[in-house]
Amino acid sequence: MLHIIPLQQTPNQSLSFNIGTQSIHLTLVTRNDKQLFATVQANNQLIVANRICLDAVPLISVDYLPIVGNLAFFDTQGKENPNYKELGSRFVLVYSEK
Repeated sequence: MLHIIPLQQTPNQSLSFNIGTQSIHLTLVTRNDKQLFATVQANNQLIVANRICLDAVPLISVDYLPIVGNLAFFDTQGKENPNYKELGSRFVLVYSEK
């Protein structure tokens, strides 16, 4: 199942959400006024830290980590990497359960 994660159009933000039995905490940080980086925790365990956010590239690159599913940004109007100015409109964050 796919879940769209609601995001704000702010350069730096943190949010938490639950999917199934997992509690996910996501922090997004903008560097150089354009490039997004993500830190993801699942059930209070660090999964990835400061991972660059790219269009249609999963944030979690290995299957052995203690998280079920993955997160990826998608450009709904092309193939650009996400920036905070268009989060939630042009750029959506999708959580895919495995």
